[in-house]
Amino acid sequence: SSEDFFDVKKYPTSTLNVKSFAKTKVDKKDPVKNAFEYKANGDLKIKDVVQPIGFDVQIKPEAALHKGTGKLVVNRTLWGVKYGSESFFKGLGDKVIADDMEFDFNIVTK
Repeated sequence: SSEDFFDVKKYPTSTLNVKSFAKTKVDKKDPVKNAFEYKANGDLKIKDVVQPIGFDVQIKPEAALHKGTGKLVVNRTLWGVKYGSESFFKGLGDKVIADDMEFDFNIVTK
């Protein structure tokens, strides 16, 4: 929560603005039967810094709802979160913090 990381007191909210969402394929081998693969592109805003991102989403149509899952991997240094990054600070040894952040998410749509 500190200024070295995401400074949540000053920036309590991050936003993802999805600009495009396109079906890429149907994967019959996937454990989620009849799931469709999509490629999403948009802008991720963290700490008032906006960066373009792309990520894959898998959606399974169900009755009135569609349920999906996905993973978003971003390099935190693109948003100014550099603390413990070997990309910026050499000689950290075992104190290095990975630059990539992973977010697993679920989607439910009508």
